[in-house]
Amino acid sequence: MIRSIEQINEALAGFTDVISLEIVATRAQWAYALRITLADASGETVLLFCEDISSLRVSEFGGGLTQFLVLRGRDVREAQLDRVKFHFRDVERGAIAFDCMSADVAAL
Repeated sequence: MIRSIEQINEALAGFTDVISLEIVATRAQWAYALRITLADASGETVLLFCEDISSLRVSEFGGGLTQFLVLRGRDVREAQLDRVKFHFRDVERGAIAFDCMSADVAAL
């Protein structure tokens, strides 16, 4: 299990091609989870799994290969937002941004 946002960012480095993006309703507190499967140039894939997402914004998605060129997370606990620990966004193009309570990355 990846524990810090630095470890998550390191695990995401180089994975830019969006293979799938899925929003899943969870039973806990009427929340939603987000699953993003990303691939690198060699075809290796990782899954970014974020629970209790909010403020999801997606733009310029689809119409061919979609890429999140520099998807990075930031620890925002100091802002003391309700059920928000991390903020993720595509730094390069702003194609996606969201907040979440927890996040993890797994190799597929």
